[in-house]
Amino acid sequence: MVSMKVKDIFIISFFTMHLMQDLMFVFICHLPLLYLLFSVLFPVPSMFLRCSFYFFNFPFCCRYFFIAFTLSVISMFSVNNM
Repeated sequence: MVSMKVKDIFIISFFTMHLMQDLMFVFICHLPLLYLLFSVLFPVPSMFLRCSFYFFNFPFCCRYFFIAFTLSVISMFSVNNM
């Protein structure tokens, strides 16, 4: 009974990490496109600075993507070994 609860927790964390991974991937892929779109449509200096701040923090976003990917791989192997 206890092992079933642990297995359920691993399955839930597995799907949660995959969802986080997909969302972060979409966010990272569309970041340069949003940067160009806002800089063309809204040439306000504050908006341009805000978009350039997100654009230059690109490696910081990739770090979170790598963490989500690593946790999803760990949870996948944990579910397969049970």
